Amino acid sequence: MVTTTEIRMPDKEWQASVRGVALAPGDDTEVRRQKLARIILDAMYQFLGLLDVDGTVLEINQAALDGAGICLAEVAGRPFWEARWWAVSEETRQRVRGMVEQARRGEFVRCDIEIFGELEGNKTIFVEADYMAKMVAPSSFTNEAREAMSNAYNSFKKGK
Repeated sequence: MVTTTEIRMPDKEWQASVRGVALAPGDDTEVRRQKLARIILDAMYQFLGLLDVDGTVLEINQAALDGAGICLAEVAGRPFWEARWWAVSEETRQRVRGMVEQARRGEFVRCDIEIFGELEGNKTIFVEADYMAKMVAPSSFTNEAREAMSNAYNSFKKGK
């Protein structure tokens, strides 16, 4: 029986590659989940990213990286507003930094903004930018810990 926390692979020795991400029978469940998340993220055409609460880049999908003509290693671990997309102007960088701070306070932020996003970062485009804070519990948390974390977050949001 397969549970919701288990992803089964065929028992025979094989390896598959989807969008450059290799799936192998030896991958443990957490590694498999991470690889599948990367495949899903990179299959989306929207520019998507995941930041920590301080605005540090954790993940960016391939469409956004290609649009700016950069690779993940160039932005991962750095403040989001310092990335190539926002190099249109210092005003744009400061606006993005402010929007990340608003999201950190629990506000949903949406605006139209000009970014470097076509021709490998050599042409600007206008995009609708959405920022929101969402707490994500690690997969190792029990359901009770996840519920407690969610309740704490919801209480925090109501107190705002």
